[in-house]
Amino acid sequence: MKGRKRLLTVLLAAACVPAMGVAAESGEETFPMGFHMGVKGGVNSSHLDGEHATESETARSLGLEAGYDWRVGESGRVGVEGFFENNGSACRDYKDSPNAHCYGTNVVGAGVKLGLDAGRFLPYAKLGVAQVMGTDDADGHDAAGFRAGVGMEYLFHPQASVGVEWNYTKAKDEGTDLVNRNLLLGLNYYLDAKKPEPKPEPIVQPAVQEASPVVQALMQNKPVTLQGTVFDFDSARLRPSSFQVLDEVVKFARDFPKAKLDISGHTDNIGSDAYNQRLSEARAEAVKRYLESKGVEPDRIMAKGYSFHKPIASNASAAGRAENRRVEIRAVVTVTELKREG
Repeated sequence: MKGRKRLLTVLLAAACVPAMGVAAESGEETFPMGFHMGVKGGVNSSHLDGEHATESETARSLGLEAGYDWRVGESGRVGVEGFFENNGSACRDYKDSPNAHCYGTNVVGAGVKLGLDAGRFLPYAKLGVAQVMGTDDADGHDAAGFRAGVGMEYLFHPQASVGVEWNYTKAKDEGTDLVNRNLLLGLNYYLDAKKPEPKPEPIVQPAVQEASPVVQALMQNKPVTLQGTVFDFDSARLRPSSFQVLDEVVKFARDFPKAKLDISGHTDNIGSDAYNQRLSEARAEAVKRYLESKGVEPDRIMAKGYSFHKPIASNASAAGRAENRRVEIRAVVTVTELKREG
């Protein structure tokens, strides 16, 4: 019989090894709180001490349990449980007599269960009271005693776990101690699956990014200028090379929702005043439409053309005329009147 017990112990330990490997890969799953119930099965080693002492013998053991768990601190838990256990009958020799004594026990009781959440693992200890009722040759012998045990559960499903438990029960009846030792495998189901509230994550303030040159210019009432080849020749069609600057203007408009934007179109002095007036207005309107397409409200944008009447360089040279062909964007209100949204 001792060989059978050793073999069962080895098998139980081996069964836990793959479960530990799975747990290492499974993340941060934790045991739920609330009601649970379970079934257990294994071996029972029992004997009598005292007036009618017997040798220890093993038999099968089956049990049911139900309880409720609460969270204690960050990872602790405490529960109350009720249990029933049926230990099969086995024949034992009296230590002081050749006569055999065959008996089993039914055990009912209640107690507390203290555990420590460790990811998918739950090591625990139990302590409680038990009523031991004899069967077969021990029929009619009832005794109250205590129950203590230790075990480990593994959560393989959000509402279910498997486990291994060793417990010890001792009760005294008319000068004789009834002693039970159980080694059990169990399957537990958590009805409520009430997991502990997750810890609130610390609020991380976004890093303050330095404003881009475009945004800085608008904040300082300086013009943002689109020059060179941002338009097709003799056309008001924007080229993609202008989009990066205009997207920065959009960002400014979102960050400062009270700001208004003044868009002015300008040309060189090649061609008639009337022609350049139409071209400067069309280019200013093209910029306005782009900003509106990105979500800037139309009533915040003013667009106007000035033909060649506001040069910033001499029109006598090609380089000067290139500088004069431009669209400027300014923020209308001063920085002190702006309030960044959010």
